[in-house]
Amino acid sequence: MDVGPRRLCPRCGCVVAIQESGCRRCGLELQGGVERTRADRFEVVFRVVHAVAAVFASLMYIFARGSDLEFVGGAILAVVGVSFAVHYRRRPQYPVIKARRRTRRLKRKRVAVFASAGSPLSRKTVRILGAVAWVAESRLDEIIVRADSAVITTGNERSDLLALVPVEPGDMFTTLLDASRMSVEIWLLDPHFLSVRRINVRARRRLRPSLSLGPGVVLVTNSQPMR
Repeated sequence: MDVGPRRLCPRCGCVVAIQESGCRRCGLELQGGVERTRADRFEVVFRVVHAVAAVFASLMYIFARGSDLEFVGGAILAVVGVSFAVHYRRRPQYPVIKARRRTRRLKRKRVAVFASAGSPLSRKTVRILGAVAWVAESRLDEIIVRADSAVITTGNERSDLLALVPVEPGDMFTTLLDASRMSVEIWLLDPHFLSVRRINVRARRRLRPSLSLGPGVVLVTNSQPMR
C-alpha cells in the first residue's frame, strides 16, 4: 500500500493529503497546514468575552442575593450559556467531533489487524487478534488495540498494544464502525502506555517512542462488545 505525504487538519485533526488545499471533513482551506489567523483571533475573542461575561454574571448572582440584580445575573448567565452552546454547534468541525464521539462504540469490540510481515516485496501478512482498549474522541483519530498475545518485531521489540490511525485523507473510524473494515497505519506502543497514561503523566514522557509497523487493515470480527 503506497501512502503519500500527509498532514493533519489544524481544525478537526483529520488526515489530509499534502497536495490538497482543503480538508474534506470540516472544509477548512489549508495554507501550509495553518488555519487562517482571522478565524483564530475571532475564536479567542469570542471565548474571552464569554468567559468574562460568565464570571461577571456569576459574581452578580452570588453577591446580589435578594435583589433585582440576582435575576439580572441569572439571565445574563443563561444567555451566555445558550450563546456559547449555539456557537459550539455551528462550528464547521462540530460534525467531525460528533462523529468521533460515536466511535466510542468501538471500545471493547473484537478486531483482527492484518499487518505486513517481512520485507514489503514479500507481501506476507500476519493476523493479530485483539480488542479495542481505547478510542480517541476529540482532537485526533486513533484507536488502541490490546492484542491477545504480545507482538514481537524483528528488532526484538515486544508489546501487546497497537495504535491504529487512518491512512486515507479525510477518513475517520466511523468507517470501521459502519463498514467493519478499514485501512490503517499500525504503530507498536510501549506495553505500559495505557496504565502510565492514566496514572503518571511524567512517567509517560519517559516511555520509548512508538514503532511504526507500516500500513495494514483492521476488521471488526465481533459486532458485540466483550464482557
